Amino acid sequence: MFEAAVAVDNCVYASSMDVNALFRIEICSGRTEYLRSFPQEEIVNKRLHYCAVQRNKQIVFFPFSGKYIQIYDTRNNKMCSLEVPDSKATFFSNAVADGDNVYLSSTRNQNIWKFSFSKNTIVKLRTGEKGCVYSLGSAFYEKYIYTLVYGSNILHRYSTIENRLEKVQINSNKKFSQILGIFNSILMLHEVDSGNILLIDLSTNNIQTEIKACATKIMATYQNGSYILGYSQAENLLVKISTINNAMEKLPLDDVVFNGAMLNDKNDIYYTIDNKYIYSLDSGKKICDLFFDELSIKRLREKVGSKLNLQEILYEGELVNLNMFLNNIAKV
Repeated sequence: MFEAAVAVDNCVYASSMDVNALFRIEICSGRTEYLRSFPQEEIVNKRLHYCAVQRNKQIVFFPFSGKYIQIYDTRNNKMCSLEVPDSKATFFSNAVADGDNVYLSSTRNQNIWKFSFSKNTIVKLRTGEKGCVYSLGSAFYEKYIYTLVYGSNILHRYSTIENRLEKVQINSNKKFSQILGIFNSILMLHEVDSGNILLIDLSTNNIQTEIKACATKIMATYQNGSYILGYSQAENLLVKISTINNAMEKLPLDDVVFNGAMLNDKNDIYYTIDNKYIYSLDSGKKICDLFFDELSIKRLREKVGSKLNLQEILYEGELVNLNMFLNNIAKV
């Protein structure tokens, strides 16, 4: 299972959610290979990365539980590490790219950071108020970064040009838990109580449309030009929302489990199910079956060694259905 993944040249590069491991999935064949681990980090470390951004064949993985930004070159399998100055302030969960820069925020605080591709540097732009945190999700529109104060109707609008933050109150008494996405000037927010999705016009801060009874809690969202894909772990379903006509479709997963998703080079959203299949959101069709390269899994098993308690991880694996991945490790 993964949360940070990027598609480059018909391959998906994904940071494992359960151990320190970078995997490559060949979309044409489904071959899944362990490439390497991330330097400077412990080998057994859950949720090292939550978000990743790619540029010019390089992928930058931003730390969640980890302490280092990892810059990976897909052309030569080399990686360099950049330590975040304040190691207590990682947990990056939102990343918005704008040209040479990536703006980062967290669900643990209200700090805003800027990473530069050309300089390979990271600086803190803003230290937030104590006791307040941002929600999952952020959006970029007309040189402004929009973040949501969790459980409120307050947006923070940060100017990347003037390095200035404004508080914007949505014209509603409703409370919101997450930014799902943005298209044109319309921001999609998930409401706390009802699970409805509300479309906010940023030019007026008014509610434009409300999509009824989407899901009680959405854990992750992915967006391209046509759709927003949301995942509800509590109800084990995917939510597909059209950014053109606001049509919403629920895709029940039944007895299978969603592993993660990514935007591919053709601006289509690919997602994986049960560590076995890749599907296209645009077409709704299966792209390929997944299978693991056993030699590379053996290398990972040898590297992890006695540090990996299979029984403990298998128990959690039953909860998130990582059995196939763990069984492939255990077989070697």
